[in-house]
Amino acid sequence: MNSRTRILGFLIGISSLVPSTGCERDLFNANEVGVVVVDAVLRVDARFPAIRVGRTLDPTQPFDPVAAVEENADVRITGDGMELFYVRSPDQRGVYVPGDPAALVMPDTMYELRVLTADDELITARTRTPPRVGAIDWLVLNDDGTEVVGEFTHFEDVGDQVYEDNQVVYSDGLLEARFARDLSDPRQIAYEVGLFSLDLDSDFVIDPEFFDEEDFDDLDRIISSPMFVAEEGEIRLPWLAIYFAGRYKFYVYSVDRNWFDLVRSLPEAEAGFTVGGNTGDGFDRPLFHVEGGIGLFGSASVDSIGLTVLPRDP
Repeated sequence: MNSRTRILGFLIGISSLVPSTGCERDLFNANEVGVVVVDAVLRVDARFPAIRVGRTLDPTQPFDPVAAVEENADVRITGDGMELFYVRSPDQRGVYVPGDPAALVMPDTMYELRVLTADDELITARTRTPPRVGAIDWLVLNDDGTEVVGEFTHFEDVGDQVYEDNQVVYSDGLLEARFARDLSDPRQIAYEVGLFSLDLDSDFVIDPEFFDEEDFDDLDRIISSPMFVAEEGEIRLPWLAIYFAGRYKFYVYSVDRNWFDLVRSLPEAEAGFTVGGNTGDGFDRPLFHVEGGIGLFGSASVDSIGLTVLPRDP
């Protein structure tokens, strides 16, 4: 599961105030029933996203889908000398879409989200978008990582031809992304790698002796790394995260402070929600960076590469 999916699932969960499990601390208290929840991530050089606006509910009461969404709100984003108004989605309740669907998110720009509910509650949040990720060299190294033995072609050069050009045999060599990393630049907060298996009917490239049949059913085609700082400007793409043959797309996300802080403070649990995130149990409450409500208004810049993983010879 990637962190964006985990965040969205968490925000949906807290919209009904699911009680925490396995810990003595509470994520929320009775005063936080009816709190406005916002959810949006801006992606540099992409169009502005839809924005979800909802409310936390009383977990002791039956779920009310009408009360869980916030309708008739005034939603807008300002920044870079523009003001972008949002309108209600015709298809989804509690979802707002940009009035100008062609507007693009700019790098290194401060954006402010402003939500004014029908009851005159004001919710605001700010994000500074990261700079563009910049030139990334996607490399194949020898097995001990001491020598570059190949370099991948890029989408911007050959488009989807990358899947023909960039073919690797499973576990042969090491895959690495290298980029310019300026540790003195406060805009470069942290990174995350996302891995997507595109051929949903492709076969496995792994067959561990200790796996039972049901273990294969639990393997996911969408995986992401924990957040990391990448001080050396190098990201190793682990073979251990690749389970299937076929086409893959790797993403490198450079994330803003809001996304980083929320992910590292999110509860980590296989079932239910517990307090404690990627950096341990030091958080009594997730870090939302939203005034007047909770949720996520964050941003990221992204680069990606495509490749095809071939099975090893039997």
